[in-house]
Amino acid sequence: MIALGIVLAVVSGVFALGVVLSNTSATQAEAFGVSLSNVTLGGLFLAGVVTGAALLIGLTLMLAGAIRKRHRRQAIKSQVKSVQGERAGLADENVRLHEELEEQRRRSVVPVTSNPYPQTTQGGLSTTAGGGPAVEPEGFGQAGAAPQVGDPGVKRSGLFRR
Repeated sequence: MIALGIVLAVVSGVFALGVVLSNTSATQAEAFGVSLSNVTLGGLFLAGVVTGAALLIGLTLMLAGAIRKRHRRQAIKSQVKSVQGERAGLADENVRLHEELEEQRRRSVVPVTSNPYPQTTQGGLSTTAGGGPAVEPEGFGQAGAAPQVGDPGVKRSGLFRR
């Protein structure tokens, strides 16, 4: 819109300047190498009015475009400020909630025994805290009987079987 206003203003200014500088007689009008004969003063006045109107329309379009752009820029700035304010408020809320959570965690610390599920033996059977017999994989009941990764016959897992 601003560009169209600038174009109209420049064209009307060049046209008016061309008419004024190239007319040497009162009854003949010449602009850009085009000669109009038998032009009355009223016709010249009407051409001036049309040129002035085109100039005013061009200036109006330029101002309207500049005002619209300014309003859009102000709206964007106000949105950015509100988002930044909201972000700061959310950050403060996050810090407050984090501190509240830490305080709740500190208050509700339950002492943990060294073994929450003690195993007892009754009649040679290993039992869990629930009273049922514990099931152990074969070969894990004796010390040092667990298979190691480096032992022959143990399959290696992983991408490169290491």
